[in-house]
Amino acid sequence: MLRAELSASTNGAELILSVPFNSGCTRGLLLDIEGTTTPLDFVYNTLFPFASTRVEEFLTAHIQEDEIRALVEELRQHHQRNSESEASLHIWCDETTTDRVRSAASYVRWLIAR
Repeated sequence: MLRAELSASTNGAELILSVPFNSGCTRGLLLDIEGTTTPLDFVYNTLFPFASTRVEEFLTAHIQEDEIRALVEELRQHHQRNSESEASLHIWCDETTTDRVRSAASYVRWLIAR
């Protein structure tokens, strides 16, 4: 089992993930943020703000990748279902790639804030 250490940098602008291996085969890491391995206080006060401030930048950088486009489409469908019952939900704009990224990022931030 992989155990990672996640800590904030000295200026608080980024999170540093240290993993005890060096593998070119690893494409990603799944982090449990439900409170079983990470205190909920850290999730709400560190990880959620970190993700909220960087989601649009990440999506912009990776929107041409098939997996990211598929995830954005899933977010759009989820947004559509939620918009029927959530008056506070922003309108999804899908006219351009930039609009799609902004809508997806805004929806992710809305989900985090819930």
